[in-house]
Amino acid sequence: MAYLIETTTNNPSFKKPQFSIRRRYSDFEFLFHCLLSDFPTSLVPPLPEKHSFQYLKGETTRLGESFTAKRCHSLDKFLARILNHPVLSQSRVLYVFLESADWVTYKKNLNIVASDESLSQSAVDTLTETLMNAFKRTEETNEDILLIHEKLNKLNDNLSKIEKIFGKVSQKHELLSLSYLSFHKNLTKMIGSGIEENLTLEFTIFNQGIKSYSENLASYAQYLEQNFIVDLKDLIALIINFKRLLKTKQDRKLDLELLIGYLSDYKYEKNKLITQSASSHSPMGAIRNKLEDLKGVNHEQARIARINKLEDKIKQLETEITTQEKLLAEFEKNLMKEWEYFEKVKVRELKGSLLALCQFNIDFYLGAIGDFKAIETKLYAKYQGINDLVEAETPLVKEP
Repeated sequence: MAYLIETTTNNPSFKKPQFSIRRRYSDFEFLFHCLLSDFPTSLVPPLPEKHSFQYLKGETTRLGESFTAKRCHSLDKFLARILNHPVLSQSRVLYVFLESADWVTYKKNLNIVASDESLSQSAVDTLTETLMNAFKRTEETNEDILLIHEKLNKLNDNLSKIEKIFGKVSQKHELLSLSYLSFHKNLTKMIGSGIEENLTLEFTIFNQGIKSYSENLASYAQYLEQNFIVDLKDLIALIINFKRLLKTKQDRKLDLELLIGYLSDYKYEKNKLITQSASSHSPMGAIRNKLEDLKGVNHEQARIARINKLEDKIKQLETEITTQEKLLAEFEKNLMKEWEYFEKVKVRELKGSLLALCQFNIDFYLGAIGDFKAIETKLYAKYQGINDLVEAETPLVKEP
């Protein structure tokens, strides 16, 4: 399936102010992996899930259509988040994705492969890294980062609770809709059977209102499922991506601490070689001396050579540590910028979702009132018409 993307912009980087293009889900995946590769320290928005049991049932079923609607809603949000990001929005691949007709050729010329195999390998690498670092721990000392962790966890918990609540609300309205629909069908059968022929019109009017109310209940459940709950899930997914970004920063800090540990070991070994005599009395030193004797190696020269080799390694490590410290400091600085972006996204999306939910609730209840008001009006008109007819047919009796 190809999704239609319509763009209206005043950005001079684009060739036209208005344009449209069709892209498949795999194209969105490719864009996602390109951004991850080009901007490893930025908060790249998550994509909606690739597979779904409902989707496998086919696009012609209600469940298939529901899945497609949810995916479209999430893909639209995915692009909106990228376009509102101060760094990702400047990506060349984004411009090509949105307007180029040569997208397929562009993809072939890049080396990034967003395939299931690469994702599986990534999962294996992650598992391997987890096992290797199982006994390695580094405590976070940056108070700003710790505060971000705490806020993300609280927000994730609250959104998850709200999602569950509205999931139950959606199910309740769906069941109510089915109940009213069943009621409508039974009334239709009763009307068709000819029972209470003198009330056929009244039952028909009432039955039409019941059907309309059932449809409104179904629309309410559909809105919650395809819009509001999807918004909550998308924001939770963004939180998870931010946590992964924090973990990447923590892993880099762990790597830096390992380098510092190696440097300390090399310095200790160097100092030990400097302070010890050429003929060490330690067991290992004695064995090494015997081997050097067999090879005809001068012990003092060998010791100096080992010291020089250690000095080279120490210099390399010191250079690498300095570089990694700068990169880590830059990463932490960039994390704070990403947090500002996340906060703006959170406020904008929650505000938009809640306002839309409020408006939909207003429209729903106004519609419900309208349904039953229409029943009342029609029945009253029927009743009033009968009374007028009775009054017209009743002769006036005057008092003598």
